[in-house]
Formats: sequence, structure tokens, C-alpha cells
Amino acid sequence: MSTPDKNFCIVSQADDGTLWGQGGPFGPVNKMLHDASRPVYIEILGDLIPPDKTYADTLKVAHVTGEVLINVIGDIVGGYEDCIDATICKGNVTVTWTGFLKPTGNFVSTIKGETNGFTLRGKVSGHGLEGDIDLGNYFSANGRKLNNATKNVRLELTAPSPIKVRPLSADNPIILNPSQPYKIDKYTRYFYMVWLCFK
Repeated sequence: MSTPDKNFCIVSQADDGTLWGQGGPFGPVNKMLHDASRPVYIEILGDLIPPDKTYADTLKVAHVTGEVLINVIGDIVGGYEDCIDATICKGNVTVTWTGFLKPTGNFVSTIKGETNGFTLRGKVSGHGLEGDIDLGNYFSANGRKLNNATKNVRLELTAPSPIKVRPLSADNPIILNPSQPYKIDKYTRYFYMVWLCFK
């Protein structure tokens, strides 16, 4: 059995609809951020910087549904995988930041797990080792494979060079700022679908 990834800061939603934060500025134990009412605005003050290289993702947004805006007042420095990892998010979930996404690992952001309705908005200062935005990668939760397409991802990112997007089991993203160059990988998804047949 593989060890789960270590995340620096987590925003997640309980079954009753309450939103919780853990790690980073929230501290080591779960902290209730908001009750079950909507819409929700969560502000995270200060840069998100993992203390060492053992963290896969810096900001993990998991199982969040409905109208939710998460705003980081500062930079988000990546872990060995992502700056932002979104899994099983549905509705209209948006993450913004006032500084820069500063990738140090594979991607700037990964959005997966049948996510439907997720927006990234802000500035990016570099590129991931494998690409920038990874959409619809393989994910399983409690032994159940979640392979339905990731949909309705909206990007409003600014960077000094083209942002590379890799849609696997995912629709192409909706680009909100067409003046920023984006490079959409058109071919990897076909190899991915073949690989998925044998998984």
C-alpha cells in the first residue's frame, strides 16, 4: 500500500457542509473555517511555503462543493508535485492569490478526481518540470477509481511565457484571458486513455 502524499495546507469539506482547514497557517489540528451556509470566502494571510522538500502539494483543496472562494494573500511556493492540488471539487470553487505561484516540482497545479467547476486566477512565475496545469490525471478514493472527466476548469493565469496545459481525462480548460498564451497538449490524452485500459 502506498503512503498518501503529504500536503502543507489543506482546505476540505465535511459531509455536513462545514469547511475545515489544517496545516500551514491553520495549525496542526482541524480548524473550522465556515459553516454549511453559502457562499463562502476564505482568506489565508501570508505566503504558503512548505518548510522542507517532503511535501507533495502546498495547497490541497479537496471535496469542496458550492460557491467557494479561497484567496491567499501572498505567494504559494510549490511542493515536489504542485503549488495547488484540487480533487473532487464541484460547483464554483475559485482559488486566487495576490503574489505568485512559484512551482518547484512537477506542475504548477493538478486538478483531478472528477472535479467539475474550478477556477485558478493569478500570476505564475515559472514552469513545472513536466508542465504547468495537469487536468484529469488518474485518481482513486477509498479504492474507487475516479475516471470521469474533469470539466469546467477556468484559467485566468498570467505568466511571462506560454502556460502548458495537459488535459488527460478532462475537457480542455475555459480560458478567461485569451491575451495570455496557453499551449494545450493535444496528444498525451490518447496515450493516457490506452494506459487507463490496463490500470
